[in-house]
Amino acid sequence: MEMIVAVDQGGGFGKDGEIPWKNEPFAKADMKWFQEKTKNKHLIFGRRTYEEILAMKKTTSEVLLPNRTSYVLSRDPNFSPRGATRITDHTQVSEDSLTRSDIIICGGEQLYTQFIPLVQVVYVTIIKDYYNCDRFFPITYLDTHFNIMNGEQKNDMYFMTYVRKHLFARWMFVPFSRLLVTSQ
Repeated sequence: MEMIVAVDQGGGFGKDGEIPWKNEPFAKADMKWFQEKTKNKHLIFGRRTYEEILAMKKTTSEVLLPNRTSYVLSRDPNFSPRGATRITDHTQVSEDSLTRSDIIICGGEQLYTQFIPLVQVVYVTIIKDYYNCDRFFPITYLDTHFNIMNGEQKNDMYFMTYVRKHLFARWMFVPFSRLLVTSQ
């Protein structure tokens, strides 16, 4: 199982139910990264994350995201997501032909916290700015249990791939928090 997130310098990824940098010029590069990492995978969203993606969609297609299977984790039996399948537990995504690496947790905050102990790979975009977020990714868990496998720096962001420590114990370790600028 994998996870993907974009965070600001403070580890935040959402404000008032939205992606705070979604209209920034660099947001297209992050969306391209998201598309590359999630193509042909099974994505699990929380309900609020699903609703934000639905609001950002530019088409009325019944498919939430092309070339992906989308699931929304919700306990509400009356909730019927357009372009996705409602599930009540991540194990409902599993099939005999499906490997755990085909599943990517895409947020929000509760799903990140709940599933980070189960994932092996985390794809992180770090936006080089602060957005006064009210939703945060569990950075300390990432620092403690994952190593950086690779990364790429762009003008406004970093694209990082973290792998659980027991998988690549000899990789160079740079804590996530060292990449974040702390305010004095």
